[in-house]
Amino acid sequence: MENLIVSTGFAVITPKAVPSTFLYFATTTDAFVGYLANHARGAAYPAVVAADFESSEVLVPPKRLLTAFDEIAEPTFSQARSLRHQNQKLSAARDLLLPRLMSGEIAV
Repeated sequence: MENLIVSTGFAVITPKAVPSTFLYFATTTDAFVGYLANHARGAAYPAVVAADFESSEVLVPPKRLLTAFDEIAEPTFSQARSLRHQNQKLSAARDLLLPRLMSGEIAV
C-alpha cells in the first residue's frame, strides 16, 4: 500500500511460489501463529527472529489446488480491500461533518 508505515515488530512477506491469498491463510492459522509465539525471544519485547520465521514450514498443496483456491478467495480479498477503503472514506467524511452538524454550522 502507498505510504505504508510499519513497526519493526512486523515482517513483510512476499509470496514467490504461492498465491498471496494462500500465504495469508497459511500464516494466520492458530498452528503457525503458535509456532511463532513458541519461538519468540526476548523478555521485554518478545520477537521472532528472521531465521526462525524463514525456517518455519508450511504445507503447500499441488499447484492446481492453489490455483482453484486463489480463484475462489481472491474476489473476497478484493472486496474486503475495497470495503476497508470505503470505510476509511466514510470515517473521514463523518469526522469532517459531525462536528459541523453538532455546532449548527451545517443545517439538515
